[in-house]
Amino acid sequence: MVVAKKHVRLAVQRNRVKRITREFFRCHSAAHPRDVVFLAKKNLADLSNAELRTLLSTLWKKIDAPQQRSNNR
Repeated sequence: MVVAKKHVRLAVQRNRVKRITREFFRCHSAAHPRDVVFLAKKNLADLSNAELRTLLSTLWKKIDAPQQRSNNR
């Protein structure tokens, strides 16, 4: 997981983003373990905790979709 100081300026914000992201992937990757690279983009710190979780959920569905299709074959 990479949360660059260039994109999220304050350490408190970087740690919040990392903590929420780690917790999200810990809860959601148990059923389908895989390696995921997380790169924070600009303005990520502007999101609230709920918005960040919603964004992660949307991204997780995109990641999980190919896995679901291959399991159905």
